[in-house]
Amino acid sequence: MIVSKKLKKFINIKHIFFNRKGGISTGIYESLNCGIGSHDKKKNVLKNLKIVSEKIGCEQKKLILLNQI
Repeated sequence: MIVSKKLKKFINIKHIFFNRKGGISTGIYESLNCGIGSHDKKKNVLKNLKIVSEKIGCEQKKLILLNQI
């Protein structure tokens, strides 16, 4: 997990940048895949998002996700 020094200044924003480790996705998506738009199984993505939300102490429905290109 990576924390931004610049974002850390804002007390009302919880953030963490994750790498690929620690997820339940398999096959070509074997990782902590949080890509809703990917072709990974939706149940795997949702479980990965649950892992992320628990790590940062945030409700899953309040997560803001990025679309990595």
